[in-house]
Amino acid sequence: MVGSVSDLNRVLLIRLRSIGDTVLMTPCLTALKRWKPELEVDVLIESLSSPVLKAHPEISHLHIIPKSTTKLETVKNRLKMVLRLRSRRYDAVFNLHGGTTATFIARLTGAPIRVGYQSSQYSTLLSVRAPSPDQIWQKEQIHAVEQQ
Repeated sequence: MVGSVSDLNRVLLIRLRSIGDTVLMTPCLTALKRWKPELEVDVLIESLSSPVLKAHPEISHLHIIPKSTTKLETVKNRLKMVLRLRSRRYDAVFNLHGGTTATFIARLTGAPIRVGYQSSQYSTLLSVRAPSPDQIWQKEQIHAVEQQ
């Protein structure tokens, strides 16, 4: 059981969809490993973005959701992935994507700490809801780098 953030041993970062946003999330990996070098940091991405992170030295395990050609195949692939993620027993999951799929996956991992933005749809499935990036930075318009 995780009592505080210093007790974290294994975390998952979820960053689905865009290759550019996948690149922009890489400072999170560095920051987590600087904070706690022994922390296992796993990442969940879709196959399109996988070449960007395949050899990243800060990632303990890269989970890749394969590209699907049918809706049924998409559902099967996501369910298989959820079972794989549950078996990793994460202490915390960070939804860096904010979309519905990422939010549901975060919840289904079984991690006791699930972090995402309060403005995301279904944010009630998260255990920690952070203010939106524009509130954090206290400005109306923010760059994508600041959001990540």
